[in-house]
Amino acid sequence: LDKNCRIAERYSLIQLGLTLVGRVGEASEGRYTLASYNLFAFPYMGPELLGHEPGFYCQASALQFNAQHRVDFNKWIGE
Repeated sequence: LDKNCRIAERYSLIQLGLTLVGRVGEASEGRYTLASYNLFAFPYMGPELLGHEPGFYCQASALQFNAQHRVDFNKWIGE
């Protein structure tokens, strides 16, 4: 666990996927509604951090994986 925590601390979260599930009708019907959202995360760079901006580290293979799976890097950084 300690090793995994150290690894996780080195890298930044870039996206969080969230799906909300709701039951429709009676439980016996087995019908559900789903609403999925992608929340992009990018390190905060406010004026109070001038000179102390957070570092951003990633692996080339991770960028390649995300590009292959159509992550919109412009949306991720710009929004």
